[in-house]
Amino acid sequence: MLAYLVVVFGWGLNPLFMFWSLETVTPIGITFGRSVLAAVALLFACLVTRTRLPPRALWPRLIVYSLLVASIPWMLVAVAINHTETSIVGIIGATMAIWVFIINLLFFPEQRPTPLRVAGIFLGFIGILIVIGAWNGIGSGTAIGVGAATATVVVFAFSMPYSHRNLTGGPETPSVSPISLSAATFVLASVETLPFVLIFGGTHGPVVPSAAIGVILSGTVSSGLVVVLTLYLVKQTDSTTASSMAYLTPLITVAAGALVLGETLTWYEPVGGVVVLLGAALAQGILPPGRHRGRGAKEIENLESAETGL
Repeated sequence: MLAYLVVVFGWGLNPLFMFWSLETVTPIGITFGRSVLAAVALLFACLVTRTRLPPRALWPRLIVYSLLVASIPWMLVAVAINHTETSIVGIIGATMAIWVFIINLLFFPEQRPTPLRVAGIFLGFIGILIVIGAWNGIGSGTAIGVGAATATVVVFAFSMPYSHRNLTGGPETPSVSPISLSAATFVLASVETLPFVLIFGGTHGPVVPSAAIGVILSGTVSSGLVVVLTLYLVKQTDSTTASSMAYLTPLITVAAGALVLGETLTWYEPVGGVVVLLGAALAQGILPPGRHRGRGAKEIENLESAETGL
């Protein structure tokens, strides 16, 4: 139970950590710093557990995976937080299951859609419109933030079936520890983002203590520690219990935005959040309970494999 709560809070507080970081660190600087710290934490875990890094044959696949799960989405989420409230970013993150379903359907066809899951997609879309208060109009800044947050979720979602097919699932993929895969992923993400930091710089002013703390917490707690504990939970509990963490983290994000950053919480943001969660649960096959469990197995497995890189 303690590990479960730590993962939920680690994911949910990440937008807050990144908000602090953006005070003097650029989005690419945050991405690089977070990747390096996550890599160090996971390499240390490999050392302690005597876990070998993946074989050379897997590294080309890991290059693609690191782009999908770290380098690109982490930069996008930093841009999103720089242009809109962290609570909105967190609630949009709850649409992950919906995008996993859509991407599986379009690019990784392993199941047939059901009416309930199609309904879940539309319900989640309606929820997003409620969250952003679409009837009030959207300013250019908010539009950039919402667009970047949505793009973040889409890229993350694509990484899930990709990792299942090419890294962790199927008889043609070797059996490699998820901790090993994650360590290699963040090492590659560090290498991928280093040239951009050297060219464009990673800061836009002297690094203040709050920004340094934000980068450190984002890289160690919301990346390294969360990955290790998530893998532990997937092993110790059932898949549904482990994947349910993705539905609880927006609650932490919204609460942190309101309590710590003083963000104003309108009536329609939590209402839209509930609609998003219901839509995601329908699209993922979690609701109604006990129905479509067989057809939802692949998406749940994809969530498991994706948790090695969040």
